Amino acid sequence: MARIFKQRWTKARPDGRRGTKQSRKWYVEYRDADGIVRRVPGYTDRKAPEAHAADLERQAARQASGLIDRYAEHRKRPLTQHVDDWQSALAAKGASRGHIATTVPRVRKVLDGCGFTFWPDLSASRLQAYLAELRNGRTDKPGLSVQSINFY
Repeated sequence: MARIFKQRWTKARPDGRRGTKQSRKWYVEYRDADGIVRRVPGYTDRKAPEAHAADLERQAARQASGLIDRYAEHRKRPLTQHVDDWQSALAAKGASRGHIATTVPRVRKVLDGCGFTFWPDLSASRLQAYLAELRNGRTDKPGLSVQSINFY
């Protein structure tokens, strides 16, 4: 069962005595699917955190039973943030600067060219069509080689 409360703390007053302060917001404390006690800030209205607490408990129960999508948070993040994380991971594992400087801009170019913003936007057919455009080129610019297309 979730607990809804206002945080309290002790603070020294200007006259030297100690006084208790209370937060304006209500907080929700609940146990997640892994059994860890989590505390999240709520709202200034008492009813809103009660509803939020019920949602958090329901979500934890669904996650514990395997009914909830573990990757829902990742699907909401833009692909550009995933590419930033991937770039950091490449650097952390020791990839050369040249490799990072070549591959990451290519991925960004494909995402922009295809109009991919979030995970559900990804489409193999749109990617193939975009790569065909790069291969064939435009009237003002020659197309890329087969090897370059394969790198994309």
